[in-house]
Amino acid sequence: MAPLERLRALMEKLLKMKRRRTIEILNQTQQHYEALVNSVDGIVWEADARTFRFAFVSQQAERLLGYPVERWLTEPTFWQDHLHPEDRAWAVEFCVRATQEKRAHELEYRIIAADGRTVWLRDMVTVVVDHKQAMTLRGVMVDITQRKRAEETLRESEERFRQLSEAANEGIAIHEGGRILEANQALAAMYGYELADVLGKHASELTAPESRELVLHNIRSGYEKPYEALGLRKEGTTFAVEIHGKAVPYRGRLVRVTVIRDLSERKHLEAQLRQAQKMEALGRLAGGVAHDFNNLLTVISGYSDMLLSDLESGHLLHGHAAAINNAAARATTLTRQLLAFSRREVLQPTVLDLNAVVTETGKMLQRLIGEDIALVTTLEPALGRVNADRGQLEQVLLNLTVNARDAMPQGGQLTFETANVELGEADAPWRVGVIPGRYVRLAVRDTGIGMDAATQSHLFEPFFTTKEPGKGTGLGLATVYGIVTQSGGHIKVDSTYGRGTTFRIYLPRFEEGLEAVEPAAPPSTSLQGLETVLLVEDEIEVRGVAQKLLQSAGYTVLAASDSEEALRLCAQHAGPIHLLLTDVVMPGMSGPALASRLEAMRPAMKVMYMSMSGYTEDAIVHHDLLDPGTVILPKPFTLEILVRMVRESLDPGLSDPPDR
Repeated sequence: MAPLERLRALMEKLLKMKRRRTIEILNQTQQHYEALVNSVDGIVWEADARTFRFAFVSQQAERLLGYPVERWLTEPTFWQDHLHPEDRAWAVEFCVRATQEKRAHELEYRIIAADGRTVWLRDMVTVVVDHKQAMTLRGVMVDITQRKRAEETLRESEERFRQLSEAANEGIAIHEGGRILEANQALAAMYGYELADVLGKHASELTAPESRELVLHNIRSGYEKPYEALGLRKEGTTFAVEIHGKAVPYRGRLVRVTVIRDLSERKHLEAQLRQAQKMEALGRLAGGVAHDFNNLLTVISGYSDMLLSDLESGHLLHGHAAAINNAAARATTLTRQLLAFSRREVLQPTVLDLNAVVTETGKMLQRLIGEDIALVTTLEPALGRVNADRGQLEQVLLNLTVNARDAMPQGGQLTFETANVELGEADAPWRVGVIPGRYVRLAVRDTGIGMDAATQSHLFEPFFTTKEPGKGTGLGLATVYGIVTQSGGHIKVDSTYGRGTTFRIYLPRFEEGLEAVEPAAPPSTSLQGLETVLLVEDEIEVRGVAQKLLQSAGYTVLAASDSEEALRLCAQHAGPIHLLLTDVVMPGMSGPALASRLEAMRPAMKVMYMSMSGYTEDAIVHHDLLDPGTVILPKPFTLEILVRMVRESLDPGLSDPPDR
């Protein structure tokens, strides 16, 4: 073979070897590429830009959607046919427009898998233009079904949170570093804003200056226990709030959900409760003081009565005894006021027409207030009835009128107004213990100087007065408070300094008719008696004066210091005992228990009780000490009251006393 031919053969052999090697490399590259493409967690594809017909689809397509790759490549409209019906039109239109604009694009749509599942895909598409201006689409479809489900779950959760937060009475806010991202309507209303105005505000803008450092410190430190602070409303007023914050994940970051509760009503009720507790404590103290004073005044009044009856009117000491008696009477009035405040005065309630009480008392009150004060009455024609002590209601009107007169030194107008009202749960937040229901309201309104808040907070406390020394005891309004409260009612005061005062009294409405007034019993010709009285009283001074007063009226008195001694005297006394006069509450056996024991021994003996000065009517009646309606001799008592009530107990007709 010629050298040239040998060289040509060698060259052809080398070219064949190189071609084979190139083909092997290309095959290896293709295999490597396909392996790489098929390992991608998504469908890698290539399609004609005009028809959207697939030229290449990775094996992931079959694993993800269940359709063989051949169908993707052989069916001209495969992609369009398997789009979700709701996404088909807009997805095709979007891709056509993006392709025409020769721009890369991304879209999210649903496709129906071979087994009927709906799969969410995120398709990232690139438009490739070759040297001949032919366009090819290449892209990757990624399964985002789990993400979409998570987003849907999050949306549902956020919607539930929104519904719950809007239904809540408390303010709820989501904030980051104190900056509010989300809030409910209750929070906006609490602070006096529209909801849109709250979003974006910082927590410090909704906090009073004195609480800002506390709130900001708790936000920075992540404090999660409830605490109290002062909120700041849009108009500038402050109010007490309780704040409870907790860190939670929210849209991929850590934020705080804060619940804010308006404590204004609770604080108001707490203040009312403290005031009620203080008034109750003062009432117990006042009742105890009145109890001790009444026992002393019983002794003073009794002995001064006996001195007056023993001394001639012209005697030098008669005036001294009269002065002592008058002072005891004035002191008795003071103790009655204390008992009224402490709700321990014995009342005699009847069903009353309050309009009649106001009208009749007003005639006397006009003379009391003078000509420079106009008295106006506005009375409800069909006013409901009340069950109360008439004398005590007259005392209420008198005390309030005197107060109003003193508040109008230059004259003015005093108005009495009555009305039927109903109090509900939300209508009476001003007093702890108000029972919703039907009431009769008495309003006493003046145009005087009014009162500031500090004065109003002490208004009903005994001995509190704004008058000059010597011009008031400070018991007038305390007495009003006690009478109204003991009558089952409530009292409210509204006053502004310089603009007058209104007292509103609410008494429970009594639906039955007026009670008939019993005619007064005819006076007796004599209150003297010859009967035997068993007197039981544990206070030695009271027992002593009562014994002397009864003996001065002609009665024989068997005096005992307690129930055991009374039982012994009753057993030892041979003659009749016409009346048992006993205190109700005594050490050991009570008065009613003693009366029950003696009833078997002396069934004809009548019983009369002395009142427990300083003890509540509840203790007398509701604790089964006495039956309702039992007549009680109140302490302190005078000679006339004692002998009259003893005479009435022995002989209700007040006829001449029988022989012993």
